Parts: sequence; C-alpha cells; structure tokens
Amino acid sequence: MEVRPTSDRYLDIVNCGNPVAESEATTLDVYFLETEQFRQTVDGTLNIILGRKGSGKTAVFLQARDRIRADRDNIVIDLAPEAFQLIKLKEFILAQLSLGARKEFLAAYWEYIVWLEIAYKLLEKDARRARYDSRIIQQYDRLQQAYTKRVEGEGDFAVRLTNLTDRILSRYREATETGEAISSKTLEIVYGGEIRDFRDEVLALPEA
Repeated sequence: MEVRPTSDRYLDIVNCGNPVAESEATTLDVYFLETEQFRQTVDGTLNIILGRKGSGKTAVFLQARDRIRADRDNIVIDLAPEAFQLIKLKEFILAQLSLGARKEFLAAYWEYIVWLEIAYKLLEKDARRARYDSRIIQQYDRLQQAYTKRVEGEGDFAVRLTNLTDRILSRYREATETGEAISSKTLEIVYGGEIRDFRDEVLALPEA
C-alpha cells in the first residue's frame, strides 16, 4: 500500500492499486507486500500457488518473475494463456477423445509448449551472442532450424499458442480421415514428430 502525504485527508489519497494485478504489472512493485508464498517461490521451495480469485496469485507470479529475471543468467518462461484461446482445444478434447486419451493429449500438449517456449527464449537471448561466439553458432543454427520447422510465423505467445493449437488439431483431423489409430499416435500427432530430438537440441546449446 502506498501513501502520498499531502495537506488532504490521508484516506482520500491512499492507493491500494488495481484489483487486477495484470492491469498494472509495471507499478506493482511500488506497493507489493512480500509474503511467505512469494519468498518460497523465489527460493524455489514453492512450485504451485492455489487460491481464490483476487487472493494475489498473479501478483506473486509477476513479482517473482521480475525478481528472478533480474539475474541475466536466468531465463524465465512467462506462459499466460487467455481462456478464450483454449476454448477450441477444450471443445475438441471433450468431443473426440476418451478420458485416457485426454490425459495423454494434455500432458503432451503442455510439454511441447514448454519446450518450444524455452527454445524461443534461448534463440532470442543468444541472437547477438551467436554472431560473435564461434563456439555456439553451429548449435544455435541447429536449434533455430528445429524451432522454425515446428512454429509458423511471428508474434507473441498468444499468437504462437493459437497457431500451434490449430496445427495440432489439423493433424488430428488428417489422421482421423485416413483411418489411423489415434490412440497409438497421440504423442506423434501432438509433437508433429519426435520430441526427444527437439529437446536434445535445446539442451545442447552451450551456456554463456
């Protein structure tokens, strides 16, 4: 809570911030109160925060993200999908997949997104370094080729998520039309190929 002293009454000038943390992410640190959940998130002892709407989950996330990101050696993957982006995916899953296939699909879907976003951040962060460091240029190019093979076009996370979802659903429809056994090909259809090869390319990029 921030208080700016003036000649007016204090209650008239108290600013408790916007109820929606996302609406003022750039000024949240002015009045953010460090909680035990925040401290545990930053030091890595807390991985999941649960709470009702308005209980401060997003505020903790935004502040922890900024604190960790302040160290240039860290790479923070900020995944914040909007609910409407996943409606098409939800409708497809409920209509087309059995309970067991749904779990397999969702696990593969989010694993794939995480690895793609890690690759995106690495390529973004090391773009300048790759031009001057001969030790990483070859591996950087390999990772870039592996990434562009799986992601079409440019744009922010929202655009990338929407495009990826459309491609996965398209692959499912194609497999259905050809009469293939979907249950045995779930991972291949989601990943669009072998995920291990792509993961190896991400992990192979040398550290600074």
